[in-house]
Amino acid sequence: MNIMIASHFWIALLLILTVVAGVFSKTEKRVKWWLMTSRILYMLMIVADVLAATKTWSPVPILTILKGLTVILLIGVIETVFARKQETHVSPWLYVIGCLLFAATLMLGFMIYSLTA
Repeated sequence: MNIMIASHFWIALLLILTVVAGVFSKTEKRVKWWLMTSRILYMLMIVADVLAATKTWSPVPILTILKGLTVILLIGVIETVFARKQETHVSPWLYVIGCLLFAATLMLGFMIYSLTA
């Protein structure tokens, strides 16, 4: 397995776990801790995405751009969920949008890597 694909997989898995743990945390201190951990993870994911984009840009530029956009939207939704969680008012639609964006990001990532492999 390519190291880039493996790093994406593990960072994505850890990101899911930190976001879920942050959403289900009861105290504001724990929510902030999970938020900071999630921020570190998606910063690592951005670095890995930029490195991967340099290799996937030539064969599939449109999919690379779409994946970048979904990642940016996903980060925005994660930040919004954590902000609303600290206010104790999270809309269920944010969870649905977050899950759909995460699934779209993963599907685009797998499509890109399968087309360039």
